[in-house]
Amino acid sequence: ESMPIDCDGGQYVERTWTATDVCGNSTSATQRLYLTDGDGPSINVNYPGLSGLPSGSTGSIESCTDGEQALPDLAAAVEVTDGCSETAPEVSVELIEEADCGTAGYLAKYLLRTRASDACGNTTDYELFIELTDNTPPVFDMPEDLTFNCGEVLLEVNVSDNCGGVIDVFADDTTPFPVSCPDAPESTPYEWTAVDACGNASTFVQNITVVDEEGPVFSNVPADACNDTSID
Repeated sequence: ESMPIDCDGGQYVERTWTATDVCGNSTSATQRLYLTDGDGPSINVNYPGLSGLPSGSTGSIESCTDGEQALPDLAAAVEVTDGCSETAPEVSVELIEEADCGTAGYLAKYLLRTRASDACGNTTDYELFIELTDNTPPVFDMPEDLTFNCGEVLLEVNVSDNCGGVIDVFADDTTPFPVSCPDAPESTPYEWTAVDACGNASTFVQNITVVDEEGPVFSNVPADACNDTSID
């Protein structure tokens, strides 16, 4: 049997049969098995959230680094398979729009187009819409425990977001901070909330302790006096 031989529209394998009788007489016959390929290559984007999606559908991925939208190398994730011959795909990725994540639900939308042809001329076109989303909430970078002297409470917030930015940070400003003594400090939980442009929210609780470490302070003390009977 020969190796596959290229021909118009496909390939064929040439197989030769030989029969020999007890007297040594031999006869041979040759047949050709044509390998027809009527189907185009199969295309798949092997990336989390996109694998197995049919052409024309929409998938979403999250990929943000240091506050910037960072679309991964999706061309490298395109897999093309064909049962009869190797393929040579053409891949393009186009930005369709940038959007308000709070209303559209995504930061940007892309269109991935792939065309693959096999040795028999069969062609497959594949399109996939890709929405770049942000599902990661903001991150607080603050100490969990803070101690202040009486009258010195000053709260500062430090929060960041991987994509879209932080749009709101708030806490309950009516939370009271009772003053305690140094030998029996009492902390009060104070909860912060941060929300990013896509509506992702995170909370952070700080334990605030206010202590009184200073004694009373006199003011308007009368000057020293001697034999002053007017002092009560």
